[in-house]
Amino acid sequence: MKEFASSIEIIDPRIERCKVHTADSIVFLSLAAVIFGSQAWNDMEDFGTAKEDFFKSHLPNWNGIPSHDTINRFFSAIEPDKLEELFREWIGAMVCDCKGVIAFDGKTVRGGCTEGERNGKAGKNGGACRSKLHLVSAYATEYGISLGQMKVDEKSNEITTVPELIDAVFIPGCIFTVDAMHCQKKTALRVLEKGGITYSW
Repeated sequence: MKEFASSIEIIDPRIERCKVHTADSIVFLSLAAVIFGSQAWNDMEDFGTAKEDFFKSHLPNWNGIPSHDTINRFFSAIEPDKLEELFREWIGAMVCDCKGVIAFDGKTVRGGCTEGERNGKAGKNGGACRSKLHLVSAYATEYGISLGQMKVDEKSNEITTVPELIDAVFIPGCIFTVDAMHCQKKTALRVLEKGGITYSW
C-alpha cells in the first residue's frame, strides 16, 4: 500500500512550495481509513487523529494529520484516469499470476453526483441527482479485490465500457464473467483478440 501511495507523487498537480502534506501521506492515510470503514473526508481525518502514532512510525515524511478539506482538495485535483492507471499497475503487479474468475459488473454509486448536479429540495439547490455515477468494475473473486473500474459515459452504457475495461485488466488464464447484456459480438471479439476464448450459456 505504501508503494502505491508513493507512486501518486508523479501525478500530484500541486505546486511544490504549497505542499504541507506529501502525496504519499495523504494517499496512505486515505487508503487505510477506507479499509477500516471510513466513508467521508471527515472520517478520514478522524481516523488519522486516532492512529497518528502509527502513521508517524510508518511514514518518514509525515507532517501531521491533513484536514478533511485538504484530503478532499487533493483527490479533487488528481486526474481520475491517471489515478486509475496507477491503481491498475499496482494491483496488476500484486496479482500478475491471478487465476480463477474475474467478474465484470456495473453499479450505480449511491449519492454519486456533485452539488451542481442536484435539483429539487434535498441538495444545495435541492433534490436528487439528475445524472447518477455508474461504474463498471472487474473483480477478482479469488483475491477479493477489484482489478480496476471505469465510469460509464452519461451518453453511453455498460456495453461500450466493458470492452475497454477488458483491454485494461485482461489476464490470460482467467475466466471472465459478464451479465447477459454483454453477449455482444464486439465484446466477444475483444476477448478473442486478446487471446481468450468465449462461451455463453
